[in-house]
Order: sequence, then structure tokens, then C-alpha cells
Amino acid sequence: MKKLGLLLIVLTQCLIASADKTEKYVITFSESDFKLSNNSSGYLEIESLNEEYISSYPMGELPGLPLISIDIAVPDSFDIVSSRPTFTRRLIKSNVTLAQTPATTSTDDIPYETLESKPTYDTTKIYPLSNCQYAMSSNWENVLVLHFLVCPFVYDAQKKNLYFIDSFNFEITLTPSCSSSIPNENSEIGSLLKGFVFNKNFVDSLMPNPLYAPKVTDPIDYVIITSQKLKPAFEPLIRWKKTKGLYAKTITVEEIYAKYDGKSNPLKIKQCLKDLYTKNKLKYALLGGDDTVVPTKGCYGAVDKNNDRKNIVSDNKIPTDLYYACLSKGDFDWNGDNDNIYGELSDKINLGQNIYVTRVPVRTAEHVRAFTNKLLNYEKSPKFSNKVLMCGSQLTTETQENKYYHNPKEAETLIDILYNQGGLKKYFERVRFCDTCTDIENPWLNYLDARNLSIQLSQGYNFMTMETHGTQTKWELPYETIGYDTLEAQWPQAPEWKGNGFYTLVVTSACHTNAFDNAKYSADPCLSEGFIRSEFNGIVAYLGSSREAWYKPRNLSKGAAIQYEIQFFKKLLSKDNKEKSFGATVAAAKAAMISLCSKNGTERWTQFALNPIGDPEMPIFIEQPKSFSNVQISYTSGAMKISAGEKGCRICIMSKNDDGKTYYKVFKDKSSVSVTDFPVKTICSICITKPGFIPKILESGFLLQNETFTGSNRYDANHIIMGSSLTKSHASGPVIYQSGNTTLNANKVIIESETKAERTVELIINNK
Repeated sequence: MKKLGLLLIVLTQCLIASADKTEKYVITFSESDFKLSNNSSGYLEIESLNEEYISSYPMGELPGLPLISIDIAVPDSFDIVSSRPTFTRRLIKSNVTLAQTPATTSTDDIPYETLESKPTYDTTKIYPLSNCQYAMSSNWENVLVLHFLVCPFVYDAQKKNLYFIDSFNFEITLTPSCSSSIPNENSEIGSLLKGFVFNKNFVDSLMPNPLYAPKVTDPIDYVIITSQKLKPAFEPLIRWKKTKGLYAKTITVEEIYAKYDGKSNPLKIKQCLKDLYTKNKLKYALLGGDDTVVPTKGCYGAVDKNNDRKNIVSDNKIPTDLYYACLSKGDFDWNGDNDNIYGELSDKINLGQNIYVTRVPVRTAEHVRAFTNKLLNYEKSPKFSNKVLMCGSQLTTETQENKYYHNPKEAETLIDILYNQGGLKKYFERVRFCDTCTDIENPWLNYLDARNLSIQLSQGYNFMTMETHGTQTKWELPYETIGYDTLEAQWPQAPEWKGNGFYTLVVTSACHTNAFDNAKYSADPCLSEGFIRSEFNGIVAYLGSSREAWYKPRNLSKGAAIQYEIQFFKKLLSKDNKEKSFGATVAAAKAAMISLCSKNGTERWTQFALNPIGDPEMPIFIEQPKSFSNVQISYTSGAMKISAGEKGCRICIMSKNDDGKTYYKVFKDKSSVSVTDFPVKTICSICITKPGFIPKILESGFLLQNETFTGSNRYDANHIIMGSSLTKSHASGPVIYQSGNTTLNANKVIIESETKAERTVELIINNK
């Protein structure tokens, strides 16, 4: 009946929405949100000052007008038919020539275009061609997000007049599609959407109602995809996730390849993940291995480096684990035109993520153990520092080709941009460590080389950023030719790093350092692998590009690499991000950039190339984590009552000796629970978690009920409770010691009055 009820509700919604409808919005802008200034050649440049705007410049030979992302959430039972903005412009500048759209370059290259080159765009036209462009859509649960690029300026190049638009009256016409996604009750999706859509107050009404979601008999929150060989090494991680209250399991690639049909192994894995998502409510997926263990999907990207169509960089093998996260609508295999080049514009892919996917690029059991030990130590006993280490080295040098670009304080400027626009300034004290400035006072340790960087990291930071050139095996540093390489990452010259108890998340704009695949490079390990596979450093997660990363020397704040970094920290620090898991935060950062990915360019390239390395469910602490200080457990009236002392907790009870096979229950969003079916003669772990708190792990009491003892018996537990009606899972009745001897080793033994013992019985109680 529940399935029929759901079907009737869906059909009713489709009938109600049987006609086109129009959504109306008013979008306002302020001239004070922009800085207008002339460069040294007299050309006018426009810079956005509003940190809430996600803006870029159009590709090609066009004037430098900002495009601002406006994202609107609507029910995914509709598709867009048309959009129509109306506005009034007003003149703000006369007799001005706009500067050219700034060129882009990668952080493994040096630019050659001059800083203020003469504009080459057509001076007979009015720009932009459209002030409100529909870019693309993306699907998230039951929500369709429409992505628009809006420009609040109009430039008449022939008359040299610049106009400003204070507001748009914006109409969107929608038509019913009746092809809704399957509800999955992922609470983080709603929080994610609120972090970037224009109409965030409308999101809750669009999310699926859990009351109407199909009941799942075999939930799976978290899955590890790995090889049969590495599966045993991941068992401690699975055990920990289950202890915290996640329904977790490991599935091997061998099992997937045997079960699923498909023309490629990545497609088979994606089909498996979709099954887990639709049937089991999957939320997190960890790819447990580099591409030799769990294959990646190579996708297409292209960048016109100099905006002149003469220097186009392309790659159709960009490793893209995002492929595995996008499971609804769009072409499922990202090969809609059937040319076996994946992720092209013509493939019409959906960039909305249904699950959160990350990778741990390991190859051996030793690699898995090193990573798992670091992660479990970080989650169970987190140490917090309110300092962020922000590093960098100059990206351009003074050469004949790029003399106008020469900016020795480039890395320092990028650090300032990230610290301010990413919101880090409100939460953390920064420690700068770059080639042109340092906040490290010790003169023997304050110059940036590999040894000193490892020593500084060993002082204890939860976050580190790096703005520099990169190759697959190193960060370029100013004082040496070797740089910070995989050898230093694996065996750092700071032995105290291993034991200091701090674990670090690295975010970097460097090229190639996350190239965990062998499609383009033969070097193994790459830098991220060197960090993540080693037990001798504190790196527990890495967010960096697997191919070229991109920046704009003429406008450092608008480069794709720094924009994704900014969005990562903005989404991490957002109040809408409640759980602050690594996978969901990366997904939110990428979601905010989707509107800029409707054309080939640096933003779409980075959407594919930026791969999160680490655990998808790993919580990220942005302040000193709290402790559960008032947890109480009592046994009375046939029930075990657990009080967490805090609201909104997840409470998990799991039989300890068999990893939950005997007993496993999870309670969400609770302050207390009462359990009446607790098993007798079973020790369970009780784990209480809440975002921003250190997990609290206790051991349940060992219950004895309706039991008659003869002969020799021995029980070891923290607490042993004997009574006649402690739980309803077992028949009521007293505990009777009829004969023999029984030894109880426990910190505390509670004996209720109904318990009986014959005179000849020897009952020995030892304090543990």
C-alpha cells in the first residue's frame, strides 16, 4: 500500500502540474559592489567587490565584463521553456574603452600575453550579447537548479558608453516533465542547495518528504569500493563507520564486474552506485585505491589560454571521480554523442551530485593501514588549532615574454584573496609562509624549502593551503630545484610530525600534484599519494587538481583554481553546512561553480580535474570540538535508557564482539533513547555523535536475566547487571545461582533483589 500511495502522490503532482507555469523574480545589484579603475594604458577594468558573487569573464576576444552566477531552484518535475529578463540601464561612464577579457594560464606554465595589451574585440558591437544567459541545469534529489549568468553592465563599444543595471525583472517559464528523481532523504542536499541558490527559502518545500519515501529494508549509508586483495585492510574503517551509526559495507570491484553489464568498468561501478543509491539510500562512497585498483573516468576539457583561439589546451583523459556521483538525468555514461570521448558539451551531462564520492589512491594493505590509522585518530581524538598555514611561491618570473606580468608578490596576493574572500579571516589566524613574506619568526626556519615546510607542518595545523607551480610529484619552491616532492611527503624531515596528534587537510592550486592516474603520467606516487599513503605525516585529506590548474595573472582573484578554493572554504564555514563532511563540502563548492561550466574553459576543466582525496564522511572541525559531558545510561522497567545530554545526536548501539551481527540499532536526531529489546549476555558499544563534537564511546552493561547457573562460569565486562525484567528481548525471571562457582570481573556489579544463590554456590566478584 505504501508503494501505491507514493505512486498516487506522484501522479497527482503530475496532474496538478499539467500546464506551463511562470516563476517571477527580482534580482538587484548595487554599483558599489564593483570597482571601476583605469589600468596604466588607460583601459577601464571592472572588479567585483561583493564576496557573495561567483563571477567570471566570458571566453574569447571580448571586453572584460563580469558574469555573475544566479542559480534558481525549482521542482524537478518541470523543465525550463524560456527565460525573459526586463531591465532599465543607466549611463555611468562615457568615452571609456574596456580592457580585454583577461587571459588565463596554468600554474605549471608562464604567461606570454602582455599585461595591458590593446583590445582586439569588435568595437562596432554592444556587449554582452545577452545580459541574462541560461547556462545549464543540474538535478539534485527532487530539485532542478537552473543556472544563469547575469551581467549588470552594458557596454556600447562604438559609442564608448558604459551602463549599469540596478535590477532585473526576471521571468522563467516552466513546463511539466514528470520525470522526478527518486527521494533519498539526504538531509545534506538541502543544506548544500541553500548554500548557493538564489531562492534558498524555497528549498525545504522542494525536498522529498521522508513520510512518502519507500521503506528501505537494507540501508547502506556508506560504501567502500575496492579490490578483493585490499578489502581486509579496510575492515577497521568499516567497523568504525558502523560504530558511529552508519550502515556501512565493502563491495569489491571483482563482485561488481561479475554482476553488472556495461562496456566499461567505470560504467559498471557507476551502475552499482546507482543501485545502492536508489535501493539502499547510499550517501557516501569511498573509492579505495588508485586507478590500478578502482578505475577513474577520463573526461574531456579544453581551455583557450590566451582568448585568441590560437593556444588551446585540451585533454580527453582528465581523471574525474565526479562521474560516479552524478546519477540522475543527463546521459548516464557521459557519452551522449557515442564518440567515446566523455564529458563533452555534446554529451549533455548532469553535474548535480546524488552521492558524495572521494578517493583514497592506495595500492597496498600498508597504504590502507597508514591512511586508516590517521583518519581514525583524527576522528576519535581530534586536536584543534585555530591557525591555518598559508604557503606559496611566485608563479611568474621576469622574462622577455611576460615582463608585464612580473609580480614577485603573486603568491602573497593569492593568500590574501583566499584568506579574505574564503571567509577564513573570521575563524582562523593565518600563518603566512611564502617566498615574499613569512609570519615565522625563527630566522633558521622562515625561508620556504622542503625541510622547513615539513617542520612547520609538524607544529600542528588543521588546514594548509599552497599556491605555487606543481608537477605530478612536487610543489615548486623558490630556494631549491627539487621542491617539496613525494620523498619528503612520505618521509618528512620532521620526525615529531608523526606523533604530534594534529591532522591536516591540504587545499592547493598547484597543477598535477593529484595525478593519481596513469593515463598521462607514469610517476607513482604523485604528491597527494605520497602524503595519503604515509604514516609519517599528518595529512589526512587533499584537495588538488589532477591536471593543469588555472589562474589569471591580470586578475588573480578570478582564476578558476583560486575560485574553487574560495568556494570550498566558504561552503565549509557556511552556517547552512551543518554536518561539514569532506565529501559534501567539496560537492557544495563544485555546485556553486556549475553555472560557469556550460562552455569549455577553465571552470569546466577544474570541475573535472579537482578530485577530493580522503574520506567522504570525515567531519571537518572549524572550531574546538566539544565533548559530551553528561551522558547517562540506566536500566529500569525492562528498558535501557541512554541520555546524551545534547539535542540532535545520533546514537548507535552495536554488539561489540561480532560488529553488529547480533544487535545493531541507530537512532538519529535524538537527545535520549529507550531500548526495550537489548540482548542478554551481550556487550555492546554505544557511540554518540553530533557535528562539532568528539564521538563518545561507551560500553553497555552485560545483562543477566532468567538464567540458572551451575558449574563454573566466568564473565568479564565493565558493568554487569542481574535482574528479572531488565529487557523484553528475553523471558522475564530471576537469576539463580544453583551450584558451582561463578566469577564476575567488572568495574560495577548491580544485583537486583530477585537474584537468588544457594548456600553452596561460590560467587566471586572482582573489580577490574
